[in-house]
Amino acid sequence: MKYYSRYIGVILLGEAFEWKTDPPEMKKEPFYRLMGFIIDKNYRGKGIGGFVLEKVIRLCYEEFGIRPIALGCHKDNYFAERFYLAHGFEKTGYMEGNDFYFLRHI
Repeated sequence: MKYYSRYIGVILLGEAFEWKTDPPEMKKEPFYRLMGFIIDKNYRGKGIGGFVLEKVIRLCYEEFGIRPIALGCHKDNYFAERFYLAHGFEKTGYMEGNDFYFLRHI
């Protein structure tokens, strides 16, 4: 993603393929998976990440339809956990390795 003339991050959201470790509720219907999202540390805490996340989700819904979204977040990444909770994701008790699953229902 580009902020003015500088590239400051990347986001990857797309149709999910089922994994063995996915929470049971994600195996009932098609969903999206947020595979990667990072903002340059110099641009964090300014609202840019939240703006980008919501815009990408909205564009994905408009183009491909509304579905739940899953993502993994490292168990010790409290900043990211707060960020995702603030954007409508719920922390589950399911893990893959050291990552907790977070789900955002429609």
